[in-house]
Amino acid sequence: MKRFVVVLGLLVCSIFLAGPVLAVPVTFDFSSPESLDHSALTLRVDDLQLDLLASDARGDEATITQNTDGLGVDRGGSDAAVLDGYGVDDLLIFSFRSSVSLISVDFSRIEEGDSFTLLVDDQRFYKSALETERFDFLSESLTGERFVFSADENKADYRIRQMVVDDLSAAPVPEPSSWIVLLIGLGCLVVGSRLGRHC
Repeated sequence: MKRFVVVLGLLVCSIFLAGPVLAVPVTFDFSSPESLDHSALTLRVDDLQLDLLASDARGDEATITQNTDGLGVDRGGSDAAVLDGYGVDDLLIFSFRSSVSLISVDFSRIEEGDSFTLLVDDQRFYKSALETERFDFLSESLTGERFVFSADENKADYRIRQMVVDDLSAAPVPEPSSWIVLLIGLGCLVVGSRLGRHC
């Protein structure tokens, strides 16, 4: 009996170790109560650092604009302060210090016909129309360190208000059900050791 209980406890503990874990989601909020201009912007949430730059497709630097609607790009002229499709593409570059998985992005100031193009780690393109303010990327499994948003369609104007990512470098957090499994396994080990003393 003792051997059975101990083996059962070890089996349950191994299930805990192999069980699923919750990722560590991190939310970056880019809205600001006042209008700000940045040549570059660095944000940190928990242990995850994000560096932001703006440029055009030729590599010329642009200004990051920030207000209650979120982030935009200002290259001057009549199309200032939004990612748009006029002239050379505006690029808003999100560079993380470690690999992340993109969960969702909240856009603002979207209008009918707006779309975005996303380049991940300078390799993978993703393009979609903007029909709602929140765009979920969970089904796309977009993982990387550098995410470049642009708008290459005529009059595709939008801002980026918020981004949610999974920090892949953070220690994973076991699901509550996994903790219950561990406690049951430890309980079996304790019962098994007590049975051994009485036999």
